[in-house]
Amino acid sequence: MSVQADQQELTPARRHRQIALGLLRALATTVVLVALYYLLPLNHFNVPLVMVAGLVTLAAVILVQLRVITKARYPTLRAIQALAITLPLFLVLFATVYFTMARTDPASFNTPSDPHRWAVLHGHRVQHRGIR
Repeated sequence: MSVQADQQELTPARRHRQIALGLLRALATTVVLVALYYLLPLNHFNVPLVMVAGLVTLAAVILVQLRVITKARYPTLRAIQALAITLPLFLVLFATVYFTMARTDPASFNTPSDPHRWAVLHGHRVQHRGIR
């Protein structure tokens, strides 16, 4: 099915509903990922283990999303939803690996590490809870 055929089949009401469901799915995924990032005891993880587990998880999610896109009735819409799910996963995995590396060898970094700083404030001059 082509993109043009997809747009012709969707009524405006159905298009809005599909977009809203996709946004809700992406938002729910992002909320769960960020909650896991803050709730998991990252201080006790091994860097190579985190990197391998993160890469395997990311690869599995990408493969599943590709499969879902190829079988979807509206592949363009599903591809956008897949991107909205995969990008936060990548960012949370990156922050997790970075934080774990900073905890393993603090001398390699010139600022103290805490999960909030690496996830949100790294590289910015924002003051929050006494973090500069």
